[in-house]
Amino acid sequence: MKPISLACALSIAFISATPFVSPNEVEARRGCCSHHNGVCGCKCCDGSSLSDKCAPYYPNCGSETTVINITIPDEPLSQEEKSAEFHKIGKEAEEKGDHYKAVDYYTKAINSHKEGLYYEDRCKVYFYNLSNKQKAIPDCLKAIEFGRGYISHLALADIFLDQGMFDNAIIQANKATKIKKNSPIPYLTRASAYISKNMFEKAYQEKLSAIKLLNFNFEFTKDKPIVENWMPLIDVMKAKAEKTGSAEANYYAALFILIGTNYKNELIKGLEYIEIPIEKKWMVTESLCIKGKLLTWTDRVAEAEDIWSSLREKKITCPKLPSP
Repeated sequence: MKPISLACALSIAFISATPFVSPNEVEARRGCCSHHNGVCGCKCCDGSSLSDKCAPYYPNCGSETTVINITIPDEPLSQEEKSAEFHKIGKEAEEKGDHYKAVDYYTKAINSHKEGLYYEDRCKVYFYNLSNKQKAIPDCLKAIEFGRGYISHLALADIFLDQGMFDNAIIQANKATKIKKNSPIPYLTRASAYISKNMFEKAYQEKLSAIKLLNFNFEFTKDKPIVENWMPLIDVMKAKAEKTGSAEANYYAALFILIGTNYKNELIKGLEYIEIPIEKKWMVTESLCIKGKLLTWTDRVAEAEDIWSSLREKKITCPKLPSP
């Protein structure tokens, strides 16, 4: 017997290991998906499934596919993003009345990434909600240094007013007016300072200017407040009302809520504020008009109608307030 060469042996081994495909099977495969652009993987190329006749010629396509889910870890937050998250939590806490938690998270926001807004929000809470002037003042100044202004100058004006430093209060209120010329709040602050200085004519002029600004374009509806983005100003007026308890502060808090927001929970809060000037008989007609509108917008229509009827009987019309 002749010895077999290595090349010949390898050829025999390869042929033995290769599965035998009959000519008929080749022809059958060739006919699969012939009307569907041929076979692509385990389906016809147009996306349709293999027919029952063709499937046996593709046994591997019947096996189950194991899907491996790979979780790619999120990228770590930047310091700015962490800071923004802390600030968001602080803002939510402030809105819920949890002022110590708000300060805690504003502090975390500042420690992660110093920004004027965070200092300003902490300044506002320190003074208006926690009555902590010592901590409020440096925060206000820092906020101004970072380019913030209006709320910080307004808070400083109120702090100086509280401390009897009336000239400084007027200076800060003037700076607030330069930033927001159409805001009535600095005028009211200056009016208070002038009253304390017995400068009643100037106080009157400041209040008159504030009232003119409040009455500007006073036509509005529940769905569209006449002034956008008034919530920061509303927050300041609410804090002043709660801090002082005065009829004037409560009146303006209710009025600002009425003209600046359509959130029902804020409107309900406005009803609480407007009761103070009514009880103290301060600007009673205007206060009743505000109360009537707030009742209407909080769906207490019958109570509102009682007010409108009473005013009509007395032949009193609401001064520049929207008709019910």
